[in-house]
Amino acid sequence: MKILQIDNAFMLSLIAAAVTSALLLTSFLLLEPTVSHAVSDTVSVHQTITAEISIAIASTSLSMDGTIAGITGGITDAETEVLVITNNSTGYNMTIQFASATAMYRDTGGTDIPNYVPAVETVPDQTFDSAEVFAQFGYSAWSSADGADIDDSFKGAGCAGGSSVTLECWMSPSSTAAETIVNRTTATPAGGATTTVQFRVDVPNNPVPSVDTGTYTATATLTAVTN
Repeated sequence: MKILQIDNAFMLSLIAAAVTSALLLTSFLLLEPTVSHAVSDTVSVHQTITAEISIAIASTSLSMDGTIAGITGGITDAETEVLVITNNSTGYNMTIQFASATAMYRDTGGTDIPNYVPAVETVPDQTFDSAEVFAQFGYSAWSSADGADIDDSFKGAGCAGGSSVTLECWMSPSSTAAETIVNRTTATPAGGATTTVQFRVDVPNNPVPSVDTGTYTATATLTAVTN
């Protein structure tokens, strides 16, 4: 009987020891991650935004603002607006280039209307209406809202550069070189930037050579690219 009591006590102590060990182990497992793995780090998220550009021409088929009598002469104009939108942070460049060496040709063949001849070749000037003896066709570019965008050769007194377009600067059409008319150095507003491209035909009194009757057409390509 005495031996049985000793065994029961021994067993109780073993059970108590086992329970204590289990509680200690459980506490360690619960506390240990907090103690040994409480670390932090940072993450950086990157996104690349690419540049895009779009161009829209208000009217792609223009008629001059009147007819011109072939002997007594006259001046007519036509213009269109070109809207460019780009998110490119360094802006865009726009050029114009004509389809034929003599830009305004007679649709049924024969004589053409000669290109405007500025005082200095490839440099716009403001003397389009000077007393030339031959008919001429030329173009100009301007923008009252975004004058700073226009290439320097189309603004300022004497077409020598400046802060804004003060008078029309006329240029000779070219089929061999894309002439820059806009050079913007920043992204456009959300609504875009608008440039007006103007065309002019000037036929003097009794032109030499004479200008045949008929319809004359000039075709120009406007190209805008990101800087």
